[in-house]
Amino acid sequence: MRSLIVCLLTISALAVPSAGRSAPIQWSENDHWYEAVHVPAGITWDDASIAAEAVGGYLATSTSDAENGFIFSLVAAPQFWYLGIAPFEYSFGPWLGGYQFDSGAEPAGHWRWVTEEPWIFTNWAATEPNNSGGNEDRLHFFTNTNVGALTPGSTWNDAPIANSLRGYVIEWSGLPTGVDGSGSPVSWEQCSWGRIKSLHR
Repeated sequence: MRSLIVCLLTISALAVPSAGRSAPIQWSENDHWYEAVHVPAGITWDDASIAAEAVGGYLATSTSDAENGFIFSLVAAPQFWYLGIAPFEYSFGPWLGGYQFDSGAEPAGHWRWVTEEPWIFTNWAATEPNNSGGNEDRLHFFTNTNVGALTPGSTWNDAPIANSLRGYVIEWSGLPTGVDGSGSPVSWEQCSWGRIKSLHR
């Protein structure tokens, strides 16, 4: 019964009309799976984190230059980004799984990954993090090198938790629930006891 519930919940998550989901992609360097989720209406970090956990994953953690580059490649398309309004005409990209758990070491101290992996690699944009406004404690892709022009890039920014961005990236350390061995999402027709048993052995 638990497997059936998981399957139904996964299909429900895949069918959310406000978010554009694609098939998860496996990265050969660590065998983890990743999926870029486009949310045209915008989504906060908390809601993105909840959505990622609802399908058995977590917000992606960029723990190396190679992994950061791979994750960025999934969200390099313009629809995942927006241009800020003056005087902050920078390029704002999707959420990642980094957060600042203690404001006692602003702006660059006490950052952590949602998985509690070591916080060693960083890729901050120029002058970032800066805790602008005194409440920036969540991580996302961001560029500030070409002001006034939408310029997706793999550098980071610290942003307020209430900011609404146009997407996020989910990461799974194993095969995502509701995805078969080929990386294809499970359809409603596949939600049968025989199919579930083959997916959840």
